[in-house]
Amino acid sequence: MHGRSPVWPIRLRRPPGNTCRARWPCIARPLSLTDGWPGCSLLPAAAGKRNSTATRGQGRQAVDHAQRQACHAGEERFRIVFDNAAIAIAIADTAGILLDTNPGLAGMVGAPVEALRGTSVLRLAHPEDRAEIHTLIAGTLVAARGGTVKLERRFVRADASTGWASLAITYVKGAAGRADYLLAVGEDVTERRRLQAELRWQARHDGLTGLPNRRHLLERNHALTATAADHDRVGLCFVDLDGFKQINDRHGHRIGDQVLLAVATRLRESLPADDAIIARVGGDEFIVLVWPPADEPRITAVADRLISALATPITAGEHQPRISASIGAVTTSADTPATDLLDAADRAPYHAKTSRKDQWVLHTPDNPHTSEHDA
Repeated sequence: MHGRSPVWPIRLRRPPGNTCRARWPCIARPLSLTDGWPGCSLLPAAAGKRNSTATRGQGRQAVDHAQRQACHAGEERFRIVFDNAAIAIAIADTAGILLDTNPGLAGMVGAPVEALRGTSVLRLAHPEDRAEIHTLIAGTLVAARGGTVKLERRFVRADASTGWASLAITYVKGAAGRADYLLAVGEDVTERRRLQAELRWQARHDGLTGLPNRRHLLERNHALTATAADHDRVGLCFVDLDGFKQINDRHGHRIGDQVLLAVATRLRESLPADDAIIARVGGDEFIVLVWPPADEPRITAVADRLISALATPITAGEHQPRISASIGAVTTSADTPATDLLDAADRAPYHAKTSRKDQWVLHTPDNPHTSEHDA
């Protein structure tokens, strides 16, 4: 071009997209789309429209591609977590049929993942728990089409052994037209349950003889009181061994422990299990709680059997010490507080010892008279 530079009408695009028209001198050199200043672009009107449409198309493609990549990456991350989690994970349809399980669940039940797919979750449950689990899934989660239930129930391993599992089962609504499903996450708590049961047993039993201790006895008596009928009577026999301290002093505690074990065995075997509970409540003291109806004739029969159980010498190592017992027997209303019942039985052996050992004394708190019975 020569002479004056021509002036072309152009359109200015200003953020955020408003435009205006202006006249701009044409410079005798090629113009770049980047010519101008920040925030403005110098584009002929028709070219700008074509470029804008192309840019939007490319933008949509980029977004779709990014979404696909993110979805694929998310699925990969979920699969890594699913396969490597130290807990059991299962996905089932709303009918309870397993669609997929992770190695954590497969290891817990002792079966390969492939063998678990397509089976019912109820097959993994203990037969006695299946009805309850079915009600929780169908009646709670599926009926409401949402929610989570937490439970701790028994399961059956592939070798037919049983264990305990703690589970959280969640109803998940399917996205993008997919079917709803159930997600179960849990862990094997068999060992924890075993330790809890062991601790509970230790807290309620004597460590030497394995008999219930005072705590267990009081709990059983409290339960008995709560369920007793009107006019029911309960019986208690407080057994205090005669001369046990001398055995300990003469032969040592090892022989003394063997004597206590033998005494506990004899007392336990002298009475039917459904007649009474025998507890060790002290060094040489035992208590027998007799279930209702515990009238005087029945208490008399129980006390006589306890005395007879110790009639023959006990073998402890190379020794055969003779041992007897003084027994305080109590019969009273079943609604008597346990502490009052124990106090009454605790006092009764001393009446027997002050008169003569190897006998039992019957005491009735609501009757001031006591009766003594020789062995």
